[in-house]
Amino acid sequence: MSSKKDIQNHINQLMNEAEKPEKLVTSSSFMDDLNAELDRIDAATSTKQAAIFSFVEIRKYAAVVLILILNAVVILSFGNSDQTQQEPEFSEYADEYFPNYATLTLLEQP
Repeated sequence: MSSKKDIQNHINQLMNEAEKPEKLVTSSSFMDDLNAELDRIDAATSTKQAAIFSFVEIRKYAAVVLILILNAVVILSFGNSDQTQQEPEFSEYADEYFPNYATLTLLEQP
């Protein structure tokens, strides 16, 4: 039974402290030490230089620009080559696939 009373007394003490919190007293240098430690952590995690583009990013953008330029050159060169080549006319294929009917009638006669 005494353990229940001890638990109840402990709970009552915690509840009284929660209802009337007291101000925590720290040493005078605590805030200075805390700010110094936070500044040290920030300095360790932040970048050393503020740069808009790093060398790696410049290489990536240069590669993309180079690929775009090569694509444009290839498209323009194939576009010009199609215009310079002359398409064979239908009459060139007509003799091959559709023979002259006059010739066929001559072959059929005895």
